[in-house]
Amino acid sequence: MTYFLSTLILPEIKRPDLFTTWSGSIKRAIEEEINLPLTSHVSLCIKRWASEQARKVASGKLYEPDQAVAIEPKNLQKLITLLWFRKWKNLSFKQSALAAYMCAHTGARCNEIVNLHIEDIEWKQDAEYTFLRLPLRVSKSNTFKTRREALVLPVPPASESPFRHWFKVIVKERKQGKMFLNTNTAKVRSHYKIAAKALNWEVSPTCHSLRAHFCVQALKAGASEADIITCCRWKDGQMLNTYRLRQIECTTAGPAFRVFQSKLNAGVNIQLATNPNQIPETPPTVSKIEVVDISDEEENLQAPPAKKQLVQSQITFQKRLVSTATQTDQVQFKETAVVPTLSPKAYEEWDKFLKKRK
Repeated sequence: MTYFLSTLILPEIKRPDLFTTWSGSIKRAIEEEINLPLTSHVSLCIKRWASEQARKVASGKLYEPDQAVAIEPKNLQKLITLLWFRKWKNLSFKQSALAAYMCAHTGARCNEIVNLHIEDIEWKQDAEYTFLRLPLRVSKSNTFKTRREALVLPVPPASESPFRHWFKVIVKERKQGKMFLNTNTAKVRSHYKIAAKALNWEVSPTCHSLRAHFCVQALKAGASEADIITCCRWKDGQMLNTYRLRQIECTTAGPAFRVFQSKLNAGVNIQLATNPNQIPETPPTVSKIEVVDISDEEENLQAPPAKKQLVQSQITFQKRLVSTATQTDQVQFKETAVVPTLSPKAYEEWDKFLKKRK
């Protein structure tokens, strides 16, 4: 297997992660050819080969996995306005505008929105707030429908947002069937490209840019990570960290700045001197002698004669300890303060004495 892998002729690969696909394809092809499962040792050889090749590609040129960039709020407003109010030939552009609004406010994937059915939609009321519950028939992470999964869209009042009117324009009088007729993710993406060209944007937003917009704006607003993970229907916070590191790593809402700011507030940041010759002075350490408090023992001298004699002996012993410690500390200070040295001539005489002794 090692010889076979060394003789492989592969095209120019610029992405290290593609070697995972190559290793899996090679393993399946050999198993189909010999009609036997590969041994653990052979599988390990393939895995090591893929790891070595991936490291070579990664060290040769920087590669960072790409991700759809979140659309800015002001650009989102321009995109939706252009798609809805421009006089298009059909209703599909208005459908894309409403789909963009719903994706940006729920964190949904575009494919989940365009596959919504009218008969599944539920309107809920809590006090003065209205919510639109959108149960999903199609989901990326819940293919076998092992759990309940739905999007929840808080609906603003009619005086603040035209969402209710737009919803009626798209749904009309229909009671069942798909909410967005004759549309899919590819068509919505093409509408975004047309709108971006009309707005003279260099980069066109993708369908996933609206999901990224939801995550980024929620993080900047200070929403809890648990709520964001729940809305996006992730199993853990790994994907949220991916969005955080890609979208807001170099902003004041990023984790690096938050740690930096917390250290500033705690007062533990390293202060750098503006002058390289300036060295911060360290205060000298002073050794303090522990003084024993004997006031309580002196009060006990009013005790009976036997106890009085015992207390008197304890006081005398403690006073001797304090005086001894003081004298010892002074001797050590004198020894460290004056260090005796020998003259060069004395060192030469000492060397001669040692040579004669040898």
